[in-house]
Amino acid sequence: MNTDYHYMRFSVSPKTADALSLRQAIQSALVQTFGIAGGSIYLDILSVVEDGNEMVLRTTKGDSTMIVAAVTSALTPRISLEKESSFLPALCSISAALDEEDI
Repeated sequence: MNTDYHYMRFSVSPKTADALSLRQAIQSALVQTFGIAGGSIYLDILSVVEDGNEMVLRTTKGDSTMIVAAVTSALTPRISLEKESSFLPALCSISAALDEEDI
């Protein structure tokens, strides 16, 4: 399956259930790390878990590494990459065997 999108599941601490606050935190981290041009990359927050401890984000393949680099250096909220794939349903797997075969 050929897709231009890349999907990432992040853990969030402290819990933040507001997608707008998370989007703003990610954009601030991107601006701090890569400047104004880096802060304008394309991303969508597709889902925030009800209790606010996880989120799923969609971006382009080329921008995914910039997002990971920026959010891992940000202080608050603490956003950590849990899993990434170019196939959205792969983020739902909890099996180690399935994780090894991600696209």
